[in-house]
Amino acid sequence: MIQLLIDNPLLLLFVVAAIGYPLGRIKIRGSSLGVAAVLFVGLAIGALDPNLKLPELVYQLGLVIFVYTVGLSSGPGFVASFRRKGLRDNLLVVGVLALALLLALGAYSLLRLQPTLTAGLYAGSLTNTPALAAVLDYIKGSAPLSALDQMLAEPVVGYSIAYPMGVVAMILVIYLTQRIWKIDYAREAQRVREAYAVTTNARLQNRTVRVTRPEATVKPIRDLLDQHRWDVVFGRMKRNGQLLLAIGQTQFQIGDLVSVVGTLEDLDGVTTFLGEASDERIELDRSQFDYRRIFVSNPKVAGHRLRDLNLPQQFGGGIPGRLDAPEGVEQGLQADGANSADLVESDPVAPGVRHVQSSN
Repeated sequence: MIQLLIDNPLLLLFVVAAIGYPLGRIKIRGSSLGVAAVLFVGLAIGALDPNLKLPELVYQLGLVIFVYTVGLSSGPGFVASFRRKGLRDNLLVVGVLALALLLALGAYSLLRLQPTLTAGLYAGSLTNTPALAAVLDYIKGSAPLSALDQMLAEPVVGYSIAYPMGVVAMILVIYLTQRIWKIDYAREAQRVREAYAVTTNARLQNRTVRVTRPEATVKPIRDLLDQHRWDVVFGRMKRNGQLLLAIGQTQFQIGDLVSVVGTLEDLDGVTTFLGEASDERIELDRSQFDYRRIFVSNPKVAGHRLRDLNLPQQFGGGIPGRLDAPEGVEQGLQADGANSADLVESDPVAPGVRHVQSSN
């Protein structure tokens, strides 16, 4: 069997992945190794025979794809984060890297390790595969031929020793800090939803409400939202047979029909104050107003709060609801293209679509 894997490197690659991926999905006390389990399986199989290894082209291609996909998915969000708390978070990361470097240099000095082995330990402790690749590339261009094989092996050995410890230690630290600080994720999630007026765990519904109570006509919608702390969005409204958009300065009149999006609990509160629920579904009427499901991809929009985009003023439209929005992010659209939104616009719809990519 071992000889078969030696003779067929691609088979070896897929065997390691096929064993490691399912193992990484096994959770113990809520924690799992994830894709790191593939590396552990590779270390275990590689220990069976020194000839069990992949061609250099395979790991170089894998590294290129890894760096490319990480940059593509995280790059826009990384840049956009500097508009909020990105500088603080990135300074924390730089501090962690500096601390790991000092520890690696301390181990190098106290244990009298080889510089190549120390570099591998540093990369492995941070589970940073691109850093290991950079070390190996530097060695290939600077090491003498007589010692090249040994110098290339030492960083890999150091990386293989430190990587499992880096993964396991991170899991243990998170587990212990949860217990020491008694972190309650459910309570913190609720705080985020309250802070940003977002309800993410409850299912959103749409309801048409008829305005029948005089007190609902005294103040504009913006003031009513602030006064009652409603976690809802008003969409379109119907007045005297004509469809209108319900924006912040809109003031209700007796007999108005208004479309409201929110959770069942919030909708009941709005309905009680405004008047009564109506069987008419004005949100389905596309004779005057249309809607589009938008895939957010414009980097100029990322990081800005919805109210700062001035959609009603610019395009005569608004956003009554979103899909796939991460928890607590009502105040800003994300840059990674992973979020989508329903954008309600007045005709023609083209001026509002030119800034984003529509998924319809």
